[in-house]
Amino acid sequence: MIWDRLPRFDVWHSATLSYPWLLFSQIVILGLMVYVALRFSSGRVPVSRGRGLVFLSLGGLYLAVMIARLVLASFLIAVGMYHRRASSH
Repeated sequence: MIWDRLPRFDVWHSATLSYPWLLFSQIVILGLMVYVALRFSSGRVPVSRGRGLVFLSLGGLYLAVMIARLVLASFLIAVGMYHRRASSH
């Protein structure tokens, strides 16, 4: 069963969101994504320039944050590799 593959609730460490609420919110988000995708595939999405700008703005902001995290992770890996290589001589 799928529940056997998920981590146990008691091993989740977060001060902001309990594991059941995290799982619930992820299921809701996936459900909304499926709902929107089905509406697009059936042609039932009304066109809205304002809505388009909002989604583009939010998507661009989210992408910028994810790129910044990727750059930070890459920098930390590069510094770690430098120290590991330099200490092995």
